[in-house]
Amino acid sequence: MSRKQDDSPPINRGQRRAKSDIEKLIALEWKVIRKLWKLAQKAEYDKHRGVYYQNLASHARTLALLLRVAGVSEDQSGDLARLLQRIEKKAKKFVRVMNHE
Repeated sequence: MSRKQDDSPPINRGQRRAKSDIEKLIALEWKVIRKLWKLAQKAEYDKHRGVYYQNLASHARTLALLLRVAGVSEDQSGDLARLLQRIEKKAKKFVRVMNHE
């Protein structure tokens, strides 16, 4: 059966997505990160806060990869760096508190 008769979608052979798709994904990741950050700040229990920090780290890595694919601009990388510093400080404080209990 030839490809023309099949009507199935083409196989992705590693082509980059259109820039608008990457921008949408970046905006979505920022939205998720902001929401997780707010939830971590409001978390009543340390256990829940730890889960939020783990998820924040995962989404920050995803965002960093998306920014690299899109070609990072200075303002975006600066925002991400500040966010990662804040996450790191909160996570270190969290670990210190958990070790003393």
